[in-house]
Amino acid sequence: FITIEIMTGIEDDFTSIAGARNTSVQVKDKSLAELEGKLNVIKSLVAGTPFEHDINYVEFDTKEIDVLDVIAVLTIFHNELNSNQNPVYCYSAKAQTLVKYLKNPQAYLKLGMISKDIFALHDHIKRSMKELYSKKTGGDFGKLKEIGYKNGHLKFPLKFSSRIDGEFEKLKYDIPSGFVYPILASLRFLLIENDQGFYNWRTDPFKFYDKKVGQDLINLTMEASKELGRNPMAVGKSVRHWNGLYNQVAATYLSSHQA
Repeated sequence: FITIEIMTGIEDDFTSIAGARNTSVQVKDKSLAELEGKLNVIKSLVAGTPFEHDINYVEFDTKEIDVLDVIAVLTIFHNELNSNQNPVYCYSAKAQTLVKYLKNPQAYLKLGMISKDIFALHDHIKRSMKELYSKKTGGDFGKLKEIGYKNGHLKFPLKFSSRIDGEFEKLKYDIPSGFVYPILASLRFLLIENDQGFYNWRTDPFKFYDKKVGQDLINLTMEASKELGRNPMAVGKSVRHWNGLYNQVAATYLSSHQA
């Protein structure tokens, strides 16, 4: 027997639904890790953020943010763990990030000085993408096939940002994670390790993104999307694209620094 399930009217939420329905193993693993107290390091890294009480750590929890997404975003910036390779698996195989984390949770404390910035950058990329895209190309962002848009309604939440009247801040545009993760990961080049072994920034990542490199990263992302059939998931899984964005950040920083 083969069970077939057909869902209609989910075009705008297809990626998130597909991801949620493909996490049964890691859901059980994260629940066990929480029961054993192994997620306490993650809790310390998100303490004081606007979303610290919105994270679900166990199976059947109804809170909005999956701790697996939190771990994946943090793992992107763990340069030592990734051996200076672009961590494409943080998007394409999030279960691996939980496995890596559980091997050495204490190692993630190296991110303590920048953890709040990491999540703020994630949402900043989403928040600023429409403006930077339009400034670069003059195109209509809402008409792009890859971008969710509902007649200008504020529908799509920024879950790592401050709440507005108790609700998630919302955007008019739904920016796919397949676009956000590689752009976010390219800013790993700006990390430097201090004498105490903690990561810090070479320069202000927000100003650098807004003024130096953001438009170029978005342009490269949209070019990659066009080449890959307007498929954000394919963009997010493209090692070539991740490498290209990282190299763009490196070249931009080095040229401006030398100047």
